[in-house]
Amino acid sequence: MDPASRTLDEVPSGTIETVPGFEPAFKATVVFGADWFSTDADGKHGRVDFKGIATTEDGHVIDVRTKGIIDMTAPAAAKVFTLQPDMASVPFGHAAANVEYLASDPKLKFLEYSYFVGSAQIIIDEQGVTLGNRQSIVLTPPVVSE
Repeated sequence: MDPASRTLDEVPSGTIETVPGFEPAFKATVVFGADWFSTDADGKHGRVDFKGIATTEDGHVIDVRTKGIIDMTAPAAAKVFTLQPDMASVPFGHAAANVEYLASDPKLKFLEYSYFVGSAQIIIDEQGVTLGNRQSIVLTPPVVSE
């Protein structure tokens, strides 16, 4: 990685919300966040290093940390991450990430002991740039007796 390719981008807001059926359900608002984004020396991959703080509707704090890889060979992704004026939305399939959480809410402590992987899309519209990240929890397989 070329150190000159590392940028710090503030993430002023966001929402973390479970999908219907996930228990325990929760919704949190990102109150602070920043991404230490870098590009590999060959320019083919971008590296996301996001750290943020969110608060749940119950007032509990969640520390969010995301590490991801962006396929910069996709023209749409390269335009977004180099802030080209003709940048456009990037569909799912060009970014993958793992997410770690630290939670102050006892009912959300399981987040700290779980592993999450995800894929992201980038939506460019009149409101600006929005990152949509779908995450899945990785479950430990059951013990199979022989």
